Amino acid sequence: MKKTLIFMFSVMAFLFISCQNASNSITQEPETPAEDTSTETGTNDGGLPITIGDDGTVIIGARSLVSLGEGTEEIDSVSYTVKKYADVYVESPYFYTYYKLYYLNNKLRRVYSYHHGFQCDMDYTYTEFVEHLCGYGREDEKEPIHEIYTYFENGKKESYYYDFYEDGKLYGEERKYDLNGHEIGSKYYDKDGVPRETKKEYDSNGNLISEKYYVNNVLENEYSYEYEYYTNGSRKTYKRYENGILKSETEYYESGKQKISRYYQNGYLQNEWEYYENGSQKSSKNYNHNILCYESLYYQGTSPGLQGQTKANIQYNNNTGILTSFTSYYSSGYLKSIYWASNGILYTFEDEKYLTQPSNFEGPGITQTTLTEEQGLAKLEELRNSN
Repeated sequence: MKKTLIFMFSVMAFLFISCQNASNSITQEPETPAEDTSTETGTNDGGLPITIGDDGTVIIGARSLVSLGEGTEEIDSVSYTVKKYADVYVESPYFYTYYKLYYLNNKLRRVYSYHHGFQCDMDYTYTEFVEHLCGYGREDEKEPIHEIYTYFENGKKESYYYDFYEDGKLYGEERKYDLNGHEIGSKYYDKDGVPRETKKEYDSNGNLISEKYYVNNVLENEYSYEYEYYTNGSRKTYKRYENGILKSETEYYESGKQKISRYYQNGYLQNEWEYYENGSQKSSKNYNHNILCYESLYYQGTSPGLQGQTKANIQYNNNTGILTSFTSYYSSGYLKSIYWASNGILYTFEDEKYLTQPSNFEGPGITQTTLTEEQGLAKLEELRNSN
């Protein structure tokens, strides 16, 4: 008896916490079977596998559902075959989920589930479970948690709905999908009971092109997306806008690998990152209202995500974008050159001689050259193109 009570209270605590978190999170919908066959499989709201046999036996995970019979029910003038089940966790008082599976032309089109908890004052046998007005909430709340899944005729999800009440406020979530499985809308209620909604649109290639966010049915933010493609069909560019203002853009190699990524703030270019085709970083740039002010170059790394040795750090005037200085390095990490545009002096260093700037630029393996502004820029370009 003691073990039973410990198990009971553990389950009740788990589900109560789940309800509390539901208002701030997205519930994972089950992948439910498309047809009424002996091999129907999917997952329930806990992510456990569902199996339905020819004899009507339903198993979720390691637990068998109790069959409550079969009947018909009409929704929007459409008559469905309805199969009912109960999933019982503990007894006396009962703690269970009640399922209704709706079939049309032998294809599963809807799943309703009602989650009932320890506040129910019931004395039912297994075959008497029904949609009962009681739930997980506080003592003065007797509403069950509802979940509804609907499916297109091709078996793909059409919508998902979930709700419950707490302190007299409605909490829940709703999602809608198109025939290709893309989510085209979602809606949930926050902790204050205010509805928050998202609407999405896709192009013929399945790319997201528009997102609109509503709070209390008023448009708050709108995002749009643009795409360009190479002749081989791979993506060439991607741009993201917020309320009509460019926020970010990405360029790709023809192979599909990311080439350049840019981030904008208040319509101005803020940062830019360039990558080698193997995925390692090639350069990073910082901008001040579209004016380049600092840049770092890197040797090619050995794999994606791994940055190679720094090739050069380059400083520009914050207001004009004119080159002021650069420091370059060998692939070994040793100092290669230092240049100041103010006096045109370029110091070059032999490899494996200096890891840091030598005092007064004196020592073996150091060469000093004076360059014009054009020669300094040409030296920088040569540095960019070096391996």
